[in-house]
Amino acid sequence: MSFKQTLTNLFGHNAVKKALIWVLVVAVAVIVVVTQFAFPVKAQYAYTRLYSYSGQSFDNMIKNVYDKLKDGTHLDSGSTSKLLSDTDFDMTKSENYLRVEMVFDFTNIGMYKISNIQFSIDDIPYDKQAFVLKETNISSIDRFNSSKVSLIFVIDRSGLTDEEITKAVSSLRISYKFDRPELFSSGGEITLPETVLLPFDEAKTGG
Repeated sequence: MSFKQTLTNLFGHNAVKKALIWVLVVAVAVIVVVTQFAFPVKAQYAYTRLYSYSGQSFDNMIKNVYDKLKDGTHLDSGSTSKLLSDTDFDMTKSENYLRVEMVFDFTNIGMYKISNIQFSIDDIPYDKQAFVLKETNISSIDRFNSSKVSLIFVIDRSGLTDEEITKAVSSLRISYKFDRPELFSSGGEITLPETVLLPFDEAKTGG
């Protein structure tokens, strides 16, 4: 029995045409499930920026947040800031601290807006005691749109070489989650480069 005869037995006359329609329907269904439900977001690492602060800007950007997290003081509604280690940091030495902004390219290929995009640092394999806190930085992306989204955290660089800081940052395990009010929450993990380029000589200063 030929392939065409087999299709005719299964689908009747115009079997090839009907079979192609079924294949097309199944392919479209798979694409919809994958892009709209299973993996509606593409995320990848872009680059990292460094910031250092002193004076009042250090107090506003780093010290005040650390103090509130340390003593359990209520932060703003919706805050997702959290301490990254149980180290007691000396906040009188602003020169010891770097604010790290890791920027990621996000593409929402879904038909729904995604909101409340948040990062989590799930594991710090090296020099965990140097990681101070993760800041609140919540973003959203309209459907069929792209945007850059940042994970911001603070590290204490005292006692560490640039190479050790680079190794510690490059080894981080990072995940993200987001909400889709029409559907359900979702998320994923982000793979960092083997060596994250940290522009120590180009750190932006404030204060």
